Amino acid sequence: MRPVKTVPAGPHHAGLAHHLQGLRQRAGLTFAELAERTAVLGNPDLAVSAATLKRAAGCRSLPKQNTVVAYARGCGATPQEERKALLLWARARARGRGILHQLRAPAVHNIRTRREFTAALAALNETIGAPPLRTVQQRAGTVPQPAGTACESEVFLLPLGTLWGIANRKIKLPAWKHCEAFLRGCGVTGERTLGHWKQAWKHARTDRAATAGESLQPRDPGRRAREAGRDTRKYGDFVRVLQAASGQPDADGVWPTLTVRSLKRS
Repeated sequence: MRPVKTVPAGPHHAGLAHHLQGLRQRAGLTFAELAERTAVLGNPDLAVSAATLKRAAGCRSLPKQNTVVAYARGCGATPQEERKALLLWARARARGRGILHQLRAPAVHNIRTRREFTAALAALNETIGAPPLRTVQQRAGTVPQPAGTACESEVFLLPLGTLWGIANRKIKLPAWKHCEAFLRGCGVTGERTLGHWKQAWKHARTDRAATAGESLQPRDPGRRAREAGRDTRKYGDFVRVLQAASGQPDADGVWPTLTVRSLKRS
């Protein structure tokens, strides 16, 4: 096999490029031969051209996830080698996006607030390379249908709108069923790990600062007294208006009795 010159990898992609090139060199394949192998993998999404595979090996720009999978499988990579390729791809994508370090999400067992919990969910999505929402939705699963029930289309556990809100931290605290579906869609399937996440969700749900509106207002000792004074003045004005409308007091100073009728519709 003649050596093929490739474009130098970008700063975030060097590890992935080195790994992919090593797989191809071990297999002794040209890019044309590798493309032929991807065409017979049995999945149309993994059929990749030789030009695309060559660009993937250079990694000057990050290839698509499917291209990385096709490259690894076409080279006869082991499941461990394929997982390493995907891990390197996810890390490169996360560094390229530059969002993960901004989230500053704590470890799951250190989560105590809603803000920390939603940041941790978003960070998890970034860690796996922020895949397309449809991909996460499909991985999360569908709503089980009763036996014998005809269903024209699948009902996903995680609606796209909710999924987008979780990934972009637009929901203060998602329902646990949606959190669990999101976690499974991101590859978190171990019951023990899911249990840690659920405990963190419970801590976030009892976050008093978030319940009060995401921030505690400074205490004002005179606020209650001022509000009570305003209420008293409003009540006195209301009584005087009613008295003026009812007429004048009699010789003994007694005001006429007012009859208040219900304003409810009949």
